[in-house]
Amino acid sequence: MKRQRAGRAAIRNRARRAAIPFGSAFQDSPAAGVRIRLSMVAFVALAALLLSTIAFGDRSHLLDQDNYVQYFAETNLTWFSHLWLDSRSVGAFLVRMVTDELGWRVWVVAVNSLGFSPETGVRITVLTLNLLMIYALSKTRWPLVSLILWAVIPAGLATVGLFQIRQGFALAIAMYFAQVRRQPVRGAVIASVVHTTFAFPAIFLLVARFFAKRSYLFAVFAASTTAVCMSVAASMLFNVFGGRRLDEYSQHETFTIFNLIGLAIYMVVPALVLWSRDKQADGSARTNLTLEMATMHISVLVFLVVSFFVYPFGMARIDYYATLLIAFLLPDIRIKNTLVLWIIAVVLLVLGYDVHKQYVAGLYAYLF
Repeated sequence: MKRQRAGRAAIRNRARRAAIPFGSAFQDSPAAGVRIRLSMVAFVALAALLLSTIAFGDRSHLLDQDNYVQYFAETNLTWFSHLWLDSRSVGAFLVRMVTDELGWRVWVVAVNSLGFSPETGVRITVLTLNLLMIYALSKTRWPLVSLILWAVIPAGLATVGLFQIRQGFALAIAMYFAQVRRQPVRGAVIASVVHTTFAFPAIFLLVARFFAKRSYLFAVFAASTTAVCMSVAASMLFNVFGGRRLDEYSQHETFTIFNLIGLAIYMVVPALVLWSRDKQADGSARTNLTLEMATMHISVLVFLVVSFFVYPFGMARIDYYATLLIAFLLPDIRIKNTLVLWIIAVVLLVLGYDVHKQYVAGLYAYLF
């Protein structure tokens, strides 16, 4: 009997070791604590390096810099009264809160009220969004891996973290509420009124949470079906929620089959998270959050894939979410066998190719 119990215990121990998170060390290793401490020291050092570069770098040649300076120079309290007076009903006002990005204007007025110049207001915003993002990344299973991904993914720090700062600010708020405060829905709602495009991931998250009580497989199906429907109706949705900025774009985008292949490969990341955790989910807030985020990521990718065929402009407006969420999900993959390792290697290879291409194009010139 004792041998049987010992045998079952050995099987359980082997099973636990076979499902270790990506990049982790065995928890019973004598040096595990040292490695974790060194990892956190490296995380803090890299974060300090990135923040100092952002704080003191020359922003004058960055794309959209002048536009954001203009935001801070021209936005005042009269903007809010015009938003209300120009709305024909309460419903129209609520829609315009998203389309005209009320949350962003509140932030701009708040910073302006402190007496900063428009240029300083822009820099404060960039620092704030990166601080929120780094704090959120510090709550992932492997913070250093997540921070490195945020720093090198082309759509990450070098883009929404530097010059497309409304998108980055919205994402940072959403991830802060999700990872730090464990309130992903509240964060998604706030992010939607900071930048319109986050309304799409927010809807997928709401659907995922609603149906997750039944099963996460059903939640993935429901959220993905919602994504397909929204993609088919994307032209109408962007005309409703796109606001005045739609006049600035042709609504015609050119993507290739390689973009489609990349999206399919990136879908492996949330799929592996769900596959490796669905059967062993313990019902904790951390686990449920990870599964909701993975479901939302799959839905975003489904939306992008379908939009490739029906409305490429919709794909162009939220395509950066395809890779940005990888920084939060990749470390949560549990490595059950060598096949998973090879799949992760393929994902990193595709990301590496994109990084190299954008590096040659000069995207990282501000940082490196």
